[in-house]
Amino acid sequence: VIIIIVTLCTYKPKIKLVKQIDWSTDLVINSVIHNDNGPLSPEVAVGCSCVDCDSDYNCGGLWTGRATALTKATTSVNIFHRQHYDSGHDNIHGKKISVVLSYCDKDLGWLSNYLEGFDVNKVTIISKCNKDPQKENLSLAPSITVNILDLPNVGRCDHSYAYYMTHLLEEEDDGYNESTHVTVFIKDSRYVHQNGEWNALDSMYNSTLQYGWGCGLKTNHEMSVYHYTPILSQLKMKKHRGFRGKTFQSKYANLEAWWDDMGMHDVTMNVPFIPVCYGGVFAIQTSLIPGKKHWLEKIEHSLERKDNIEEGHFAERTWVALFSKPLVPNQVLALMNVTNEVITKCCYDGALFRNDAIWVS
Repeated sequence: VIIIIVTLCTYKPKIKLVKQIDWSTDLVINSVIHNDNGPLSPEVAVGCSCVDCDSDYNCGGLWTGRATALTKATTSVNIFHRQHYDSGHDNIHGKKISVVLSYCDKDLGWLSNYLEGFDVNKVTIISKCNKDPQKENLSLAPSITVNILDLPNVGRCDHSYAYYMTHLLEEEDDGYNESTHVTVFIKDSRYVHQNGEWNALDSMYNSTLQYGWGCGLKTNHEMSVYHYTPILSQLKMKKHRGFRGKTFQSKYANLEAWWDDMGMHDVTMNVPFIPVCYGGVFAIQTSLIPGKKHWLEKIEHSLERKDNIEEGHFAERTWVALFSKPLVPNQVLALMNVTNEVITKCCYDGALFRNDAIWVS
């Protein structure tokens, strides 16, 4: 006798998550490109030959937010208004960085290898879960100053970062005003639950030299680091990895309402595209931080409500936008010429997308 058992599995249909946008109807885009706010003309993005290549300094790294590799002989003008970057900086070892690490309970044995070769000014570990990060076991170079601070377990890593930028940055005593000094914000966990993989620290550093910010998570090349603000701003999350209800959800109707409460409407809503770094890991040109303190204080206070909260996901999508320069018309046109497709569903709302469709199961 042969008994065959057949198990029927339910299958969740794949859902299309992209929408085609008619750029010509966007008033903000029109105002950026045309002083008279007239209709868009079919002009080519002059001076921008690509958005994902090494040959175009001003636009070649736009799609992924990576630094473009140019030789020392290159004399392109950086229309991001940052210092000129060249691949002579590819040997980044010896460049100054400070590290802010939001700690809960993960082993930090990876940290020494991660920082190897860099001139690390200071490592600030902000502990949130009443756990000892065991400073003596970090195996960092004796020259690296390590400070450990215990804070209440609220707001997760985003609260740690806001607290540091608001309260601790001025304690940096060695070169944080230098244009090549970079602050790296990282978590204790190296687990990636988003779509992508961790960026190398040298790549983050180089991107920060060029743009003022660098992402810790590399998404696949179908999705851009730049997001279409009108769709991103409508983000509303009901839950996140098991957290839901009143504990997780905020009082805000959406991300735009949170931006308004933070006083950031002009920073975010008056530009068509803003960069977003996912994963809670990013880098900022340190000298840019003090000028944003009035916003950072509001963000810190907003993140004090609970542990895993919706406001933290709003902050995650705001950090690098807060420190980035608005795109100039040629750069806006370059992105528009690549695609008119935008992801419209949680949790990459607003991300520019270049493919026929994106599907999830």
